[in-house]
Amino acid sequence: MVIATPDHWHRKMTLDALSAGKHVHIEKPLTWRLEDGPEIIAAEKRPGKVLMVGSGTRPRRWWPRPANRSPRATGRSARSAW
Repeated sequence: MVIATPDHWHRKMTLDALSAGKHVHIEKPLTWRLEDGPEIIAAEKRPGKVLMVGSGTRPRRWWPRPANRSPRATGRSARSAW
């Protein structure tokens, strides 16, 4: 299950999904309060499900390109492969 909601819903929706036995991918931040972190981690371990926290953003043209991905280094045209 992907949780891509306003940040203040992350804790409740993550706990609900994990208690329903779902694997969860949640956008950053996991929670607004540090005190909620251990509760969410404990809920992940209980059903043996996977909780992944990530970012839903896509690369932008203004992001710096790593040196090993430059067109000059590869001899290919400048296409994003991220």
